[in-house]
Amino acid sequence: MGIGFDVVVELVHRIAEFGPIRLLGARSESAYADRIAQATAIAVESFDDLAPWKAAIGAATALVTPDSGALHVAGMVGTPVVAVFPPSRDFASRVARWAPWAAPHRIVQAGDRWPARVSDALAQLL
Repeated sequence: MGIGFDVVVELVHRIAEFGPIRLLGARSESAYADRIAQATAIAVESFDDLAPWKAAIGAATALVTPDSGALHVAGMVGTPVVAVFPPSRDFASRVARWAPWAAPHRIVQAGDRWPARVSDALAQLL
């Protein structure tokens, strides 16, 4: 999505202000997950298989995710979700097409001050 590492770390810190959080990732992305864990002091749970990953999403109070498979799993199982979409000229049509339809959600466009907007959106869902 072209989002800088430091901004992702800022987002994790903002979300952690709500209380204990779980960070989820694919084992195939472990190098990035390890960097996040080191920068935030929050362990990232890595998954090799889809079933436990989907179960973790289903058990979550809420999910914050980029436009990805996790967004759609949350939408299907009813987990409230804040989705971050990359800036684009067709942002509105992407949101209309890809927003979850079976879960409470907020969509945030990655741009200026988007971690603060994600935090506000999460507060609305909780």
